[in-house]
Amino acid sequence: MNEVKELVKERYGKAALGERGYCCAGELVQIAHAIGYSSAELNSVPEGANLGLGCGNPVAVASLREGETVLDLGSGAGFDCFLAAQRVGPTGRVIGVDMTPEMIARARANAEKGGYRNVEFRQGEIEALPVEEASVDVVISNCVLNLVPNKARAFREIYRVLKPGGRMMVSDIVLNRELPALVRSEEPLYTACVGGAIRRDVYLRLLSEAGFEDVEITGETDAVELLLHSPDPMSKALRSLGAARLKGWAVSAQVRARKPADRMSPKQRVLILCTGNSARSQMAEGWLRAMAGERFEVHSAGTHPSQVNPLAIAAMRECGIDISHHRSKSLDEFTLERFDYVITVCDKARESCPVWPGAQAIHWSFEDPAAAEGSEPQRLAVFRRVRDEIRERLQRFVAERQES
Repeated sequence: MNEVKELVKERYGKAALGERGYCCAGELVQIAHAIGYSSAELNSVPEGANLGLGCGNPVAVASLREGETVLDLGSGAGFDCFLAAQRVGPTGRVIGVDMTPEMIARARANAEKGGYRNVEFRQGEIEALPVEEASVDVVISNCVLNLVPNKARAFREIYRVLKPGGRMMVSDIVLNRELPALVRSEEPLYTACVGGAIRRDVYLRLLSEAGFEDVEITGETDAVELLLHSPDPMSKALRSLGAARLKGWAVSAQVRARKPADRMSPKQRVLILCTGNSARSQMAEGWLRAMAGERFEVHSAGTHPSQVNPLAIAAMRECGIDISHHRSKSLDEFTLERFDYVITVCDKARESCPVWPGAQAIHWSFEDPAAAEGSEPQRLAVFRRVRDEIRERLQRFVAERQES
């Protein structure tokens, strides 16, 4: 996944600096008209904001209202952000997120040039958005989500940042059927938004699994036809593969979804860390789930995961909590996730734990029961003592957050 992201960063960084030929570039005005932009819209934004990197016009169909907060994913040089800002007015707000430093710099320069005071640009990844929970009315995106390796995680992040009743309207590339392996292996076609696309049924299912309602495709255009008008390397790659036989495989779709308005407040997310994720963090995960699973989404991980200690399982079973189904997990599985609290329960994990932006870091130092010596009953006694100490700390943790 990191290789894919670096590839995308490199390609779009070059596009930000003036190299054309990436994701529906081509004759900018011609392509913009073909995907739904009017001349008035093109003339209303700062020169250089439209890089021709889209496959639709999500702003036109998002039904934006004055005063709304809009989030644009993969905001590029700011084109859709500026159009959205005109619709939400001075009482509204637009946030653009892009992972490419060159794009962020260009977008900020365009915002300054155009005098946009209600638009800001943040560098970040869609799988770990630098945006507060339940803070956005509308999420838009233009030919970007197909580039994200972990689309399920991206959809969960979109769901997280939307307010209850908030809506998502994106233009994106989806497949009618699986692309030939030869096409997926073509590097230019991945950065042209085709090689990384997924089937429409999978796309819509992932949105539903993330919690969205009213998920539907409201319109579509053949994507290969759009890309044939682009300059090298995309159109060249398509023609070399036989563009005619690829028509109909991929479409530029307008995708709409809504976060339920009556959804309960989301759970706060907690990650508990120790070295091996075998005993202390596993018992803590089990305790917190049992105490307040309706309020907290709990995970545990280790800096050097091994396996869940059988004595930890036995000690927790004595209290009626079954952690036998738990597995030892690496913190690498969670590096792109967002958490409200990151709790380290051993000193070594604290020293090597990465920083999670936006998370409150808490450290509790517990003896490692796995290091206990002696007979099995003697070692189990140590596990029981540490188990009870963890329970007491977590009881205070839960009580303090009830009071606040």
